[in-house]
Amino acid sequence: MSHADDHAFDHRFELLMELYGQGEAEGLQRQLLHEGARLYGPLMNYILRQPNEPRVAVLLTTLAKLDDQRAVPVLIRFLDIHLPELRRAAALSLGWLRAPAALEKLDSVEEKDPDETVRAEAAAAIDEILREYPNLSHVLRHHGTRESASTEEVSMSPGMPKATPHDAKLMKCVPRLVADKYQAVPIRYGADGKLHVAALLGRSSRLRDTLSEIAGHPVTLESWPLSRIRPAMQALYRLGDEDFCYWHDQITEAALGECASRVLARVEPDSPLCPLDEAVDAIEAVRAVLALAATGRTEVVVIETTGEGMRLRYDMGGMFHSLEPPAPELRPRFLKALFVLARIAPEVESGEGTIGSPESGLHFRIKVVSRGECQHRVELRCEH
Repeated sequence: MSHADDHAFDHRFELLMELYGQGEAEGLQRQLLHEGARLYGPLMNYILRQPNEPRVAVLLTTLAKLDDQRAVPVLIRFLDIHLPELRRAAALSLGWLRAPAALEKLDSVEEKDPDETVRAEAAAAIDEILREYPNLSHVLRHHGTRESASTEEVSMSPGMPKATPHDAKLMKCVPRLVADKYQAVPIRYGADGKLHVAALLGRSSRLRDTLSEIAGHPVTLESWPLSRIRPAMQALYRLGDEDFCYWHDQITEAALGECASRVLARVEPDSPLCPLDEAVDAIEAVRAVLALAATGRTEVVVIETTGEGMRLRYDMGGMFHSLEPPAPELRPRFLKALFVLARIAPEVESGEGTIGSPESGLHFRIKVVSRGECQHRVELRCEH
């Protein structure tokens, strides 16, 4: 590349920093990244010529997104810059590159950096690198030892997998059903205060706006290949499709609506029904019950609970038939998922709600009453 070519992008780099200062750099950054490998040399040289100022942060993250390991030594040097904005950006970038050479330095930053947000970004970068290189955890001396709620695992219900509060915070914003629909996974809260979500290469700003509404929080998209998104989803979403139930009162209405739409998208009344006692999770059990109600021959499905017991019946042609309930350990989660999808408080003694989505064409009405010895009597009808 000639000297002239080396400066061919300078004006766009200057504009990128200006837009970053205005909070509007995403579009130009995406355009620059389409240049691919040919951008690396000019960008690296431009960075090295710049005085240290906060706006250089966007150049560092752009450099990292070129996915070139040659950037690692320079990014490590930026972890010692006096500006916390640049130290945060360097830590984030090293996590993006999954740079094993940076582990020990990031470990030291997590322990000693005077800025809390830099320490948090260094910890997130270490976690990201260890996903790729789990056998290198032995080089760490400080990671995860700071007294912080983010290192304590919590269990959402007995017998369920545990999740750190950091992971729970991400799942609250983008439940698994939503992540699966959009092939997008939340990865961290950035130094800019935005929720960073990894999405397929080339996804538009429309997805960013949709996810911002779902998350109830400004979103920044990071372009990842599907081969990287899928493992990240598997690592984060350990609570299954029903994760939205654990924080039903904290997620947005848009998120809950998306979850209901995803559940109904796989309700198939004309297909053989999944036996409820063979359901592997609460969502599969909910889909089976909704499919039964939607067959066109079932007037009502009745679910009654007494203590740990559960009885299911359905009215077909004026005659009630019994149905084997879900496995005992699944019953509370099944009922809670049904209530949450219908916008009924799980602790309610009586109330009504609906589950529906325009895409599926299905609409269900659910009525909950307390009667006699029943803790709950739930009547489920499909409104054709």
